[in-house]
Amino acid sequence: MGDCSDEETLKHEKNMVNNCAQRIKVIASITFIEAKMLYDTIQECQLQDEYKKILREALDAKLSLPTTEDDSNVVLKPQVLTAINNYMTKTEWLVLTDPNSSLGKKASTIARRLRLVGVKSLHEQTAKYAVALMLTTLTQLPSYSVIHQMLQEFKQVFHRDLTKMQVPFVRTYPNTVEELPEAISQAAYSPEDPAAPRVLENLVMIAENHIPLRGTSKLLKKETPKPEEIAKDKKQPAEKNAESNQQTMVPGMAPPFGDMGAMGQFALMMVQMCKQQMGMGPGNETKVTLSPKKEKELEEQKKAQAALNSAAATFKPQERQLALLDSETNQESKGVVATAATAADTALEKKKTPEEFERATFEALKAKKDTKKATAKQKSKASNPKGKAKGKAKSKVLMKRPSAKTLQYEIPPWSLKDMHVDKNTYTSRHWHAARSFAKRNFAMDDDESKIYAKSIRDAAGQIYDEHVPPKKSKKG
Repeated sequence: MGDCSDEETLKHEKNMVNNCAQRIKVIASITFIEAKMLYDTIQECQLQDEYKKILREALDAKLSLPTTEDDSNVVLKPQVLTAINNYMTKTEWLVLTDPNSSLGKKASTIARRLRLVGVKSLHEQTAKYAVALMLTTLTQLPSYSVIHQMLQEFKQVFHRDLTKMQVPFVRTYPNTVEELPEAISQAAYSPEDPAAPRVLENLVMIAENHIPLRGTSKLLKKETPKPEEIAKDKKQPAEKNAESNQQTMVPGMAPPFGDMGAMGQFALMMVQMCKQQMGMGPGNETKVTLSPKKEKELEEQKKAQAALNSAAATFKPQERQLALLDSETNQESKGVVATAATAADTALEKKKTPEEFERATFEALKAKKDTKKATAKQKSKASNPKGKAKGKAKSKVLMKRPSAKTLQYEIPPWSLKDMHVDKNTYTSRHWHAARSFAKRNFAMDDDESKIYAKSIRDAAGQIYDEHVPPKKSKKG
């Protein structure tokens, strides 16, 4: 009985060692410190030497792999730590509250504290509250674009910090240090410099309302100047001078030509052009030198003015004689054409069938042709009042209504390839083709084309039933 129990014990030990060796091989990451602890444990255990050798070989094989030398490639879930003000020490508070400390030094101090408490993967909320802690040390908040830049720079500072702590992983950190695992608090703090929590009333308010996490934040859009303001700032000096010239008037007087719309603006532009040509524009007043006119020049100017006044007094515009007959004829022809067009539009609005569409179009074309004949007849009577004999008229060609057969969708004859499709496929094919045909030839919309294609689909179903009889269901 004793020999059997010893054999079972050895068998259990061997299975246990093999399982441990397999677990070592499948570990995602292992550091040298952790490997040293495993070596010491293997050496101090009471296993046989051959079993210890198996475990050491598995550990050596794991450490020999290049991917296990560092745990930087291991993907961790982002860690959230928002009560960062309760994790800082007295020494760190001296750096943060010092007015001579730069923002880079403050960011490095906060990033190192996060590393010491075991933060390896930075959550965006953690970064946001870290920047908010930096902003509470300032006397005035900077612009949102500067705050967004501070956030990006803090992330870079955190990733450049190479401080590594072998502490348990925490996904969401508590609000106080006392609630941390004992292994983290012992490794992150010393008795000489313990945690010194402080109450900051503005920390949450700044973090939640004044830190743009992304470049598409509304806070950044509020600071972006509008296009109208940019165009106003870049306005050319010439436009500013033009505005100043338009605004120089007697106070209380209405602007000249202000109520005349486009004509007033045109007149104002002409006045300004005349002033510029005569040397009266802005900046040219000092360049014009006036000299007293002579008597001859004054007399000639008076004579020219008198001639202009007399010409204006005797000027009378001539009235234009209009061709009354032509105007009356044109008005009548336009009225008939408008009536025909209105009839065609009314037929379209009532959602007629293809036959009615064709009939309405035919009537409109016929009315238009009759109108042209009546107009030509009236013109011939006006030009030939005595009724002189004319040559033999050409034979009249009757205007026929277009055949409806040419404007109907025709189902192609039955073929062998139609035998290999089911009824739904066959009828749907012609239903879609009929809809496209109606839209293309009759200018129908979606609802009208569906009504038109429904009859085509029914006809296609009858053709299919004639060639392919329905299958009878088998009863068990």
